[in-house]
Amino acid sequence: VTDTVPITVTGVSAPSGWTVEYTSNTITCSTPSLLPYTWPDIIVTGIAPMISGTITNTVWITPTGSTVLTATSRLSDTEVTLITPLADVWIAKEPTPNPAESEGVLTYTLTVTNDGPSDAENVSIVEVLQPGFVGYGIDAGDWTCSAPANTVTCTLATSLTAGLSSTVQLTTTAPVSGTQWNMATVSSTTYDPDLENNTVFIVTAVRPTADLQVAKSDTPDPVFAGDVLTYTVVVSNAGPTSAGAGDTTLQATNSRRIRIPWGGRASRYPS
Repeated sequence: VTDTVPITVTGVSAPSGWTVEYTSNTITCSTPSLLPYTWPDIIVTGIAPMISGTITNTVWITPTGSTVLTATSRLSDTEVTLITPLADVWIAKEPTPNPAESEGVLTYTLTVTNDGPSDAENVSIVEVLQPGFVGYGIDAGDWTCSAPANTVTCTLATSLTAGLSSTVQLTTTAPVSGTQWNMATVSSTTYDPDLENNTVFIVTAVRPTADLQVAKSDTPDPVFAGDVLTYTVVVSNAGPTSAGAGDTTLQATNSRRIRIPWGGRASRYPS
């Protein structure tokens, strides 16, 4: 039995009494005799080629000169095998800044990697944001994104070569406080043997931000020596997060006269 195979042979097994010889692509198996009504199995294992389409394999039997062939004898057989490409694509995501600023721009960088072994065709990412928020996909390179919405789809115009990565970005506005969650799923029309790494879900903390301001005034100004002087201190929070969310006024009034000698220092205010 001889066979030149279109795969990379890794092993051959045959029944007892058979001699086996093989290289990476050729197989030769022989036996001194083959009893009638017997169907021994010769098992060939190997690695399919990195192609799309079909491969064809024909095996031959070469009998000895003393063998008499019949009209039903078949000395060869051909098998056609369909090769299905597969690509293990996976996705990673990085938020910037992290933590996010209150009501600031939050940028997600999504990286899709193809671990192969085949190229990934028609790669796309579906990005789902927290309800009530809008995502803006950034068209860059071979990536094209749909219109701004709560769910944004970005599509890669070219195939993703095995072993390579491609990056696309999406922006949104962070909430006033709390957290912002986001989920992205990558897919390809090329068969993916591992779907567990196709989705990434992250939660980004939002740093509380408050624009605090203080202002101070005095009344009267100018003031006569020895008269009552009042300071008014106003503390304001312009937001956006709660730190009072209003104005607070503090007045400090000296209800007693302070005697200031014309040629000396004022005495300590009595406690």
